[in-house]
Amino acid sequence: MPTDRGLGRAALKPTYPKTLFQSFALEGQILLALIMREMHTRYGRENLGFLWVMAEPLLFGVAVAFLWGAMKPAYEHGIGVFTITVSGYMPMVMWRGVFSRSVLAFRANAALMYHQRIRLINFVTSRVVIEVFGVILAYVIASSLFIFIGLMDWPTDLGPFYAGWLLHIYWVFATGVFVSAVSEMSDFIEKVTGLLSYIYIPLSGAFFMVDWLPAAYRPLALLMPSVHAYEIMREGLLPPGYATHYDVVYAVSFCTVLLLVGLLLLRRAPDFMRIN
Repeated sequence: MPTDRGLGRAALKPTYPKTLFQSFALEGQILLALIMREMHTRYGRENLGFLWVMAEPLLFGVAVAFLWGAMKPAYEHGIGVFTITVSGYMPMVMWRGVFSRSVLAFRANAALMYHQRIRLINFVTSRVVIEVFGVILAYVIASSLFIFIGLMDWPTDLGPFYAGWLLHIYWVFATGVFVSAVSEMSDFIEKVTGLLSYIYIPLSGAFFMVDWLPAAYRPLALLMPSVHAYEIMREGLLPPGYATHYDVVYAVSFCTVLLLVGLLLLRRAPDFMRIN
């Protein structure tokens, strides 16, 4: 006859999903729970609360666009300054948000790792989803506003426009996984996070087109995967006739290798974690 203690152990024994659908449903529940927890931790339950997910990048994006609009000519290389600013700044905010919040992300959530079904990749994914959701919503609102008042035009080809955004989100996710693993292994990454995020700004492709550069520097600019994403996105955003330069195979391969290395390092990350 089982003892109370034995029954207690049986009750605590986890049950595993038996079908692929159950596995996806379970992963979805875990992801949603982590997203809600992260948003409560980050923004609290009062005032604007969850709206800050969208309001933060929106306020920064609109402020930077008007600042650039006041400081620069209305058009540069035939492209409106609001078009190049909004299409460049918003995706960059997404990358910087995931990059900074991926550093030591596991250490900050160490208490949750006692739950057997929560894996390290769930922490990164939840933070990426929050940043992507907030920035995409902010971009839609900002671009709609500027289109309404005549400072931007509608995208001319939605295929490349969406493809560029998807490639950028893939780049953001791969970066988040890699940085979250590496930052647990070395304190150096934590120390240079701010420096690296500032170095990224001029190299990202956010505020230039590859065709603007001298021919000798274009291959160097295209080493950065995000530059390809911006070029594809702007191919769909700008009217036909603007020259764009990108290599989808290179950009996807780079991001895939970065993601796979990050996933491999993720398996070793718990060995380096120091819980205070």
